[in-house]
Amino acid sequence: MPSIIQFIHTAKEATPDTINSSIIPWNNHISHRRKFILSNGQYINNDEIKEGELVFWGEWEAQSKIIKLRNNLPNQPKYLNQAFLDNSVENKTHNTDPYVFGTNFKYLICRQRTYKILRNLEPYSMILFGSNINSQFCLDTLFIVSDNSKIFSTNSLRNVFNIKSQYYYASVQQLLNDKNNDINYQFYNGVQYRSKGKYGEIYSFSPSKVYNANNELDFIFKQPKLSLDIISDNLAHGINTSNNRNFSIKEIVYYWNKIVKQIENQGLLRGVYFENPRIQE
Repeated sequence: MPSIIQFIHTAKEATPDTINSSIIPWNNHISHRRKFILSNGQYINNDEIKEGELVFWGEWEAQSKIIKLRNNLPNQPKYLNQAFLDNSVENKTHNTDPYVFGTNFKYLICRQRTYKILRNLEPYSMILFGSNINSQFCLDTLFIVSDNSKIFSTNSLRNVFNIKSQYYYASVQQLLNDKNNDINYQFYNGVQYRSKGKYGEIYSFSPSKVYNANNELDFIFKQPKLSLDIISDNLAHGINTSNNRNFSIKEIVYYWNKIVKQIENQGLLRGVYFENPRIQE
């Protein structure tokens, strides 16, 4: 049966190495970082797909061009990131996982070695990727597991992911020298909006806003907080599995709709597609 996973990662925003820099380099810090990202994409409005320039909180550990934002409000973004990928740099410590760009969201390996349940998620399972900010859980990515998954080990990565795409360079390549090859991991594709009919009308999304170049206050936003009986506000790291409870599909749909309502009440949209960042030649 499906699971609901509350998955905590750091809320710390990526910053440039120097004040006057216009680029944030590949993240080689000890921990991962969040970015407030600008991307061409698609969002849902009145149950219809709309296209536009979107902003959202997410993970992109490769490079980004930045625009320094003027606001000094707490927990608001300080930089607007335009993601790109320069694979020629030598140091590429962190990979991007989950990866929300391209045809569908992807979740590869993060925390799976530590938590066995993450290696065995069934279709319809819901992963709530987010952060603990001021003792409140705040969401950046809602991931619905599809029935399109692959089992792999770090030894078989080159065979499973052999197309040299943005995803390969941003999320897979950093794992090729991993010596922890004694277990199998699970690669998950997220449910797309266009496939929602097969999954009880639910799908993966990231809370977003439409970008307005003329008014910063129109598009900046905090990572939205969630309040649900399956969520812990005391969890600062790791995952919450609701005591390994299994959920019926009806319950998954129920909680998905509650989350959508809370996101909408905070003035946010459901971003369902973000354009792959360009590869710099």
